[in-house]
Amino acid sequence: MTVHRVSALNRRSFIAATACGVAAKAYSPLGGGDAAAQVDPWAEADAIVARITVPTFPNRSFDITSFGAVGDGIADCSAAIGRALAAAKAAGGSSCRRAPT
Repeated sequence: MTVHRVSALNRRSFIAATACGVAAKAYSPLGGGDAAAQVDPWAEADAIVARITVPTFPNRSFDITSFGAVGDGIADCSAAIGRALAAAKAAGGSSCRRAPT
């Protein structure tokens, strides 16, 4: 009796495996193409950081109690906070805070 080995690698599986390998190499950050043409990710990160500018904010504060807010935990101070925010916006921006006690 003759026993035939069945090969696990047929034409269809060979083509599929080859296509997967080619796609993985092409889309890999380390694969495909000329090594000299690839971008160093750390150099690219340094270039991005160099373009970032730190925002600056005006050093102004508006005390919400001077706009009518009461710090008793009971009163509705929404209108006073709205007036303080409107004043801050009119001044070009700042922070609204309650005065320290």
